[in-house]
Amino acid sequence: MSSPNLYEVRLPAGDVPGFDVGRKNDNGSRLYNPEDWFSKGYVGVRFIGKGQGITHIRPALNVWTNVFIGQHNGIVWLEDLTLHNGPRSAIQAGTGLWSGLPFFPKFRLVTRGVMLDCSQPGMWGMFTYECDRDDADLTIFGELLSEHTSYAHQWAKYGAIWNRVTVYSSGGDDFKARPDASEVRPVSGARIILRDCTLKGWNGPRSTRGGAGTTLQGIPGCDVLIERCVYWGGAGSHCRCIMIDDGEGKASTLGAPGHVVIRQVAAQGSSERTDYGDTLVRVGPLSGAMVAKSLTLDRCSLWGKNMAVQFGGIPAGKLVVKDSNTPALRDWANAKAFDTTFEAQLPRPQRRVPISEGLIA
Repeated sequence: MSSPNLYEVRLPAGDVPGFDVGRKNDNGSRLYNPEDWFSKGYVGVRFIGKGQGITHIRPALNVWTNVFIGQHNGIVWLEDLTLHNGPRSAIQAGTGLWSGLPFFPKFRLVTRGVMLDCSQPGMWGMFTYECDRDDADLTIFGELLSEHTSYAHQWAKYGAIWNRVTVYSSGGDDFKARPDASEVRPVSGARIILRDCTLKGWNGPRSTRGGAGTTLQGIPGCDVLIERCVYWGGAGSHCRCIMIDDGEGKASTLGAPGHVVIRQVAAQGSSERTDYGDTLVRVGPLSGAMVAKSLTLDRCSLWGKNMAVQFGGIPAGKLVVKDSNTPALRDWANAKAFDTTFEAQLPRPQRRVPISEGLIA
C-alpha cells in the first residue's frame, strides 16, 4: 500500500511544546489548522522528530492534554519522537458525539517509532473517539497512570491495528476499546488487529479500574484478530490477559458483534483460587448478549496455576479450541521463561478440560 500524501512538519531535537490540531483545546498550545494542508492537496499531516529520546513533545504548564486532535476528515501521523503525558492524557483524538460534528470516516491517528512516556501522574496515555488507529513500533510506559495506556471509543472506518507494540506498564488496561451508543456512532466492517505485541504491567499501582492486557467491551460491526502476541500476566487480579465481553449492552444498538480469532498467542498468570475463578482469557457476556459470531483459539500457549479460560456468548458450533499447549509450544514457552508447570483449564459442566485437549462447542 502506498503511503498517504501528507504535509510534513519537521520537529527539532530537544523539547517541543505540545500542540492542538483542528480544534483549540488547552490555552497556551499551538493550533494547527487542517485546512492549511487540505487546501494544498494533502490528506493529513506528518510530525517527524529526530528519534525516540531525542525529540520530546512535552505539555506546556497547566495543559492537561499534551497533543489534542479535533475530529476532522484527515490523518495525523506522529513519527520518531517521545510523547509525554499531561495530567489528563498524552494524546486525545476526537470527542465523539460530544463534538457536535458530523461523522468523519477518514479520521485516523498513526504512530511510527514513537515512545509514550507517562512519567508523571495522569489518567490516560492515548484516548480516541471515532478515530481509526494505526500504531507500529510503539513503546509505552504508563505505570503512573490511573487508567488505560490506550483507550479507544469506536472507530472511523477501518478500526485499529497494533504492530510490534510493547507496553511495559499501565494504570488500567494496556489496550482497551469500549464503544458506547451514548457517545459514538455505528461503524461496520472494521477490524481490531494486535500482531507481534508484548503486553505487561497492567492494573498498576495507581489503577482505579482494574485492568487486563487487552479489554474489548463490545465489538459491534468489528472482527478481532490477536496474533503472535505475548502477555506477561501476574498473580490474582493481574492475571487477566484477554477479556472480551458484550459491553454490558451499551454497544448492542451499534451493530452485531463480529468474529474473534486468537492465534499463536502466549499468556501466563497465576491464582491461589482453587475454584478457577480467575481467568487468563475470557470471552463472555456481562449482560447476556452475544459476544462474538464465532471464536477460534488456535496454536496458543496458555499457562498458570489455577488459571481458567472461559468462553460464552458464542453461537453453538462456533467455538473452536485447537492445537494449543502442544509439547512444542511448551518448549517454546519454557525458552521464554514462562512457568509451564500448570496448564490453563477450560471449565465445562462435566469437568475442567486442559487447553491441550482442544474443544469444539
